[in-house]
Amino acid sequence: MQQPIHSFWTEVQNRLARDSHRSVREVLRTMSEDSGNAKERPASNPVRRACFDAAFFSGFLGERARALCARQPDRTPVVLLHLADGAILDLCHIEQLFPDWMGGSVFRDAKTCDQMDLVFVPYALITRVTISLPSVHERRIGFQTET
Repeated sequence: MQQPIHSFWTEVQNRLARDSHRSVREVLRTMSEDSGNAKERPASNPVRRACFDAAFFSGFLGERARALCARQPDRTPVVLLHLADGAILDLCHIEQLFPDWMGGSVFRDAKTCDQMDLVFVPYALITRVTISLPSVHERRIGFQTET
């Protein structure tokens, strides 16, 4: 069973409190390295490999979205990340990919596409990725497919 997200962030906060001189990035990197150490992982907590990982986001997703757009240039690609906690993120573009998590810009309001938030999501939290192609009249901005 994957560690619940609230437990993950509690652990991050605990480590930051304990090692106040370290940055969040250093703590996350250390936790990522620690998770690869089988001796520290309880036997009752097997690791589940995320279906959607850095390879998926760095290659397949963009390639697939570009191919769909090439066939239907009057459409806007919309990529939704469905998370295990029920949240749905409307992805504009990927900021950065790491071994266990990604950073991305998401639209706050799909109707206006005026404001975005920067999100950091562990791959294990992503349960489904959907690509839709609404008309450019329905949606003026979507997922950025440029390489």
